[in-house]
Amino acid sequence: MKLNGLIAHLLFYPYWVSPRRRDHHRRSFQAKAISPDLVGIFFEDISYAADGGLYGELIQNRSFEYAATEHITWNSISFWTLATHGDSKGSLAIDMGAPVHPNNPHCVVVKIDNPGDGVGLVNSGFDGIPVRAGEKYDVSFFARQCHMDNPWDWKSTIEGHPMPVTVILEAKDGKSLGEASFEIAGYDWKRQAGEIIAAGTDDAAHFVLLAKKKGGRRPRRNFALPAQDLSRSTERPARRPRASHRRP
Repeated sequence: MKLNGLIAHLLFYPYWVSPRRRDHHRRSFQAKAISPDLVGIFFEDISYAADGGLYGELIQNRSFEYAATEHITWNSISFWTLATHGDSKGSLAIDMGAPVHPNNPHCVVVKIDNPGDGVGLVNSGFDGIPVRAGEKYDVSFFARQCHMDNPWDWKSTIEGHPMPVTVILEAKDGKSLGEASFEIAGYDWKRQAGEIIAAGTDDAAHFVLLAKKKGGRRPRRNFALPAQDLSRSTERPARRPRASHRRP
């Protein structure tokens, strides 16, 4: 009986003294005054709160620099897909030869085997690109020619044979909301820039870049501003209303 009483005493003793300890510490704590001039900001990058949100970017993975170190499923071609219109045929490949800038070593090579109605790239932005009728959208990119026709054919010379390229803001149903035309000429990287005035409204449009001749080119989506981007015209602040954010 004495042993049992001793065990019970040891078990319950800490609970008897612990409240007193807490009271003692509370009484000895000295509070400090907080300055009324002290302010703070909390920002958490959830979903598209940063890119595509506060920073009104419309193209996702615009520089082909997404990597698995940011998200395990990401790579240089993430959020870009091959566009083939009509009976066209082609392919995409990531390349690191002769980059436009050391800070952006990746580019995509678009090979056009059969131009059909156009071969190129599609990007849906951050869960769709919000387009508003009547608004102006600035589009720019770097690109250069690799070859025309077949790469090892004598006809493959690019001199005097520029590659026609069309950039389209395409609605969910495939209808064109506006477009701009460019010509890619020469082996050297050149910046292309234009403007699209939207003819319609769509909350989830696509950015489409199409080439319409047989050959190969390297469009360089190096959107490190101010070099190039797809955004609303500077006549109005660039912003991106959420259609439903997320990256470099």
